[in-house]
Amino acid sequence: MRVLEDVMTDEKNKTGLQFDGLPMQSLIGSPLKAASDAQAKLAETTAEFIRTVGLESSCSGKIKTATVTFRKKGADESDDPAEKEVSLQVPLLAIVPIPSPAIEDIDVNFDMDVKSYSEQAVAQKQDGDRKD
Repeated sequence: MRVLEDVMTDEKNKTGLQFDGLPMQSLIGSPLKAASDAQAKLAETTAEFIRTVGLESSCSGKIKTATVTFRKKGADESDDPAEKEVSLQVPLLAIVPIPSPAIEDIDVNFDMDVKSYSEQAVAQKQDGDRKD
């Protein structure tokens, strides 16, 4: 049984050697880098939305607002029931949903097929094996 385990271990080691020359970092890392770059672009899109919709100009930093007017029930100075009109300046970004697309999950599958494998063994004759 031990001999069979040794043969299987040797075969696994030989199979692993086939991949030594392949750019594994590039093959597996490229999709992860692409996802990272895409996430950066999505963040830029959100920032651009905030600048465009929420600010008067990108230089001033002044916030765009919307005026909201409503009637409020309450009491006047003599404690009689009364309604009064109230106006509020509300930042536009407080009432408009800010898009925040994001990559939450990435699944990278990597399959590799071994199409061929060859091994060459070179036997050397020892001086004592020579026949004249």
